Amino acid sequence: MTRIFRSAKNKQTQASQIHIFANTINIVYSTQGMSGGDTHLIHLIKKLQSNNHSVKVYIPNVGKTSLQSFGVKANFSIISSLSKRNGAIISFLWYTVKSLFSVLDIPEGSIAYSVSEFPPAVLAAFLAKKRSKRVKWVAAFHLAAPNPLKAGFLFEGGHIAPFIRGLLSFLSQKFSLLLMRLSGDLVFTADTSTADTIKKNRISPSRVKIIRIGVDRAPIGFRDKGEACLYDACFIGRFHPQKGVFDLLDIWEYVCQGKKDAKIAVVGDGDLRSKLQKTISIRGLSANIDLLGFRVGDAFYNIMKSSKILVFPSLHEGNPIVPLEAMACGLPVVAYELPVLREMYNNGGIIIVPFRDIKEFARKVLELLNNSHLYSKVSKESLKTTSYYDWNSQLEPAVKAIEAL
Repeated sequence: MTRIFRSAKNKQTQASQIHIFANTINIVYSTQGMSGGDTHLIHLIKKLQSNNHSVKVYIPNVGKTSLQSFGVKANFSIISSLSKRNGAIISFLWYTVKSLFSVLDIPEGSIAYSVSEFPPAVLAAFLAKKRSKRVKWVAAFHLAAPNPLKAGFLFEGGHIAPFIRGLLSFLSQKFSLLLMRLSGDLVFTADTSTADTIKKNRISPSRVKIIRIGVDRAPIGFRDKGEACLYDACFIGRFHPQKGVFDLLDIWEYVCQGKKDAKIAVVGDGDLRSKLQKTISIRGLSANIDLLGFRVGDAFYNIMKSSKILVFPSLHEGNPIVPLEAMACGLPVVAYELPVLREMYNNGGIIIVPFRDIKEFARKVLELLNNSHLYSKVSKESLKTTSYYDWNSQLEPAVKAIEAL
């Protein structure tokens, strides 16, 4: 089941068969956008393969297409051709059932890896572990769902759907955490706050490992300093209350009071699109806000490089990769005070304002736009910060932890 190879330092290392349950990829959020957790998975697979480990990925067809578009070459086992258009709940249930049969493929001595905290992936890895004591289970846990009864932002926008999904997510996470506590060997997460949440659910601290995210600068390139920016700022994210999309409109309305022609590119989509479009029209901001839908690849990075600032008004985050990608383009970031942002970006490049202080947020955006010296300083800090977040070095602790099992 395993093979032995010798590293450059002439030490014996055991190469493992790693079975990855990626049965929720591109279904939770969108078939077009990639979450921070998805990006983490892409680079982890490549890192494991570079260390001579065998990787098999159990994944829906739409997820396979996405991974392949990012250069992932692995042994794919297609569990279904359903996509989000069939409904997230139906897809979740179907993927859970289909994944149970995949457990039979996992041989003794292998490693089962669940790519997220969602039950379809967690349950499959849990059953693989229960089927054989010689199987080790590594679980990824990216975002601790807030208690929907305390997270008032889920009610914003006049839609009940975000609250219902928030409630289901919160309850399903409790179930997933229970299974991880009972049988998980390792739990990977990206920040101290989420790690603390995991530990509070009676999972041993020795099993919880913080694995930081990274950024791949090669496909991003550098912004042409001589080229004028089309946008004063950009926003990138799902149209969901958690991402602060309604705060975004308030913020930009205040920005336009100080700079009438201020323009922002909004990259993303979601259930709240029609509500946002209507609100933008009512407030007379149609000329100031461009809703561009999803962008991927070069088109995604070109929007960033055509903007001066990233506006990041998220209200709840666990593994935010968008600020890092923006910094890699040299963009200063303005964001609300969130524990994960303080922890990850303490080398500069980001201006943090008090949580939900919309006027202060707008003031900081205008300050960057109007003060070239400040803008240049924060932009240089952004580029410096990304130098600490190379994917290869960030994932080295994860691979070592897996190899130590």
